[in-house]
Amino acid sequence: RGVGMAVVALGGGRTTPTDRIDHRVGFDQLLGLGTTADNRTPIARIHARDEASAIDAENRLRAAYRFGATAPTFPLIPERIAPTE
Repeated sequence: RGVGMAVVALGGGRTTPTDRIDHRVGFDQLLGLGTTADNRTPIARIHARDEASAIDAENRLRAAYRFGATAPTFPLIPERIAPTE
């Protein structure tokens, strides 16, 4: 959610149906879940309209990520939903 809202703040998403989307802004090369990283590893590349927007996006993106000593473990299939008979 945090990454998505950072894109919206850049102008790359909508908060209302009439909002215009700026297709020039957003993120790429996002650091994946469970990726080994250190303090020199980029989280993402930011595409912004201006420096102020880029700084805001960086702060939002940093807040969206959590770092720890070990990668979290998630089940491959978290839940199975099937029709009942």
